[in-house]
Amino acid sequence: LRALSFALGGRPAARLARHLRLPCTRTSLLRLLRQAPLPAFAPPRIVGVDDWAFRRGHRYGTIIVDLERHQPIALLPDRQADTLVAWLRRHPSITVISRDRAEAYAEAARRGAPQATQVADRWHLLKNLTDGLEQFFLNKRHVLKTAVLAPAVPAACTGTGPLPPVLCAAPPAAEVVADQRHARYLDQYQRIQALAAQQIATATIAQHVEVRRGTVYRYLRLAEPPRRKQPGRRGSYLLAPYEAYLRTRWQEGCRNAKQLGREIQAQGYSYSSTTVERFIGQLRHTLGTARSFRKAAPMAAGDKRVPARPPRRVCDRGTFSRVLIPDLAPK
Repeated sequence: LRALSFALGGRPAARLARHLRLPCTRTSLLRLLRQAPLPAFAPPRIVGVDDWAFRRGHRYGTIIVDLERHQPIALLPDRQADTLVAWLRRHPSITVISRDRAEAYAEAARRGAPQATQVADRWHLLKNLTDGLEQFFLNKRHVLKTAVLAPAVPAACTGTGPLPPVLCAAPPAAEVVADQRHARYLDQYQRIQALAAQQIATATIAQHVEVRRGTVYRYLRLAEPPRRKQPGRRGSYLLAPYEAYLRTRWQEGCRNAKQLGREIQAQGYSYSSTTVERFIGQLRHTLGTARSFRKAAPMAAGDKRVPARPPRRVCDRGTFSRVLIPDLAPK
């Protein structure tokens, strides 16, 4: 019964126990589970410390894992530094502690195991690198856009021609909407900066401005107000190195987007062919060479073709009820 409770838990183990002719309630199985002695483990040397969710968003604890044996060895009831300090002092054999960036765990490691070396695990190393790069490049968007949109054009893409541009100016209504959206972002940025200058907590600022805390952190890292995003074509930066080649092939008479996609893939293009098809479609629409589909001519007398099936009528629930149950229909 204890093995069943370890494998399945309470209710599933009780259902299986009835099939095995070992009837037992789920509470008895859970009681056996709690009464089981904890397994003995060798004195740990390298441990990992992280938080553990008993109930996500409500109650958290601390899990301690032996990183040499890849198994958990302790589960603490909370994330407080004093609780972890007491556990570390009972295990003086620890030499390395791998932890996250929580200040409580750093303080607990300094107080409870001063002889141990504190390290960051692989995931938190990448997280630290990501946050550092994001903070550095957050104010360099125009530089990054210039670098992406101006790559070296391949040698085969040397054709030029008097083709009109594919991009069209945004309609005035879209410009007005974009200006209003950018004005709202500027207002949020100014309010966040003003409240932060008064030493107000981040959670209070987010609640007052009605934004997420991540937005508050991002605006506080900005050295200048957020710039308005310029309208652009989706995926245009992917085709920038090959746009001149596509225009040249268009002038030569090639109108097949699939064929043009295969040609630039041979030159190094490794993205979806849908972007190429969209570009050719915009080019075809701009030049006025869009495909036209003629309607089918009416059937002549004696034509043996099968006529098209008439469209199916769709009725609502009221009509359906009146047809099937006429007595319940409203008078």
